[in-house]
Amino acid sequence: MTYSILAVDRAHRAIGIATATFSLAVGNSVPAIDPAAGAVASQAWPNRDLRHLALEALRDGAQPASALASALRTDGGAAYRQLAVMGLDGAWEVHTGESCTPWAGHRAVDGMVIAGNYLAGSHVLDAAADAWGATPDLHADVPPDEVVDTAGRRAQRAVPQASVALAKRLVAALLAAEDAGGDARGRQSASLIVSSRGERVQWPPATDIDLRVDDDDRGPYALAALLDHRLGTRAAD
Repeated sequence: MTYSILAVDRAHRAIGIATATFSLAVGNSVPAIDPAAGAVASQAWPNRDLRHLALEALRDGAQPASALASALRTDGGAAYRQLAVMGLDGAWEVHTGESCTPWAGHRAVDGMVIAGNYLAGSHVLDAAADAWGATPDLHADVPPDEVVDTAGRRAQRAVPQASVALAKRLVAALLAAEDAGGDARGRQSASLIVSSRGERVQWPPATDIDLRVDDDDRGPYALAALLDHRLGTRAAD
């Protein structure tokens, strides 16, 4: 009922996850990131505990396959889950339970894995992977995000270039998947989380970009507009 893209930029030390679905407020229930460990998406019939357990295992040094397996061992409903796990080095693992609503599956290319269920078909994943591979190097300068403090003074909060580049690639892949049919039921919510790689565990995690569309029939397209706004590449409404 959802598709999620997990990705890393190993050279520039960034990690992120983008998600879209026909359900409400996907950013609250599906994706999770720890900049010091990795990224996780628990979807289909999501079990939020799996996100915590998988990230905890990654923090303890487990590889994604082991982290995924240890999390699923706690879950009596694993047949209904789709769980994707990615480490900071780009290693990944995906579980798609036999009771997930078809079409369900995953596709991976270097630095990225996309997993989805209740999709229009496998071509949705193919479109995302193709878009990921076709996206050019985006590490050019972009305007920093301009903010105003409580005294009305302008300040600058720059987004690290690696996170900008990764966010744009994730959104490009997400839109390609949506253009190919996305969630077979339609659109409602979407989420984007990107962070520079961290050296220590923090809670809440320190993220560079954390955007959510909770209830909008434009879903991923509204998320793309939010990203443009966040980066200062369009004027505020």
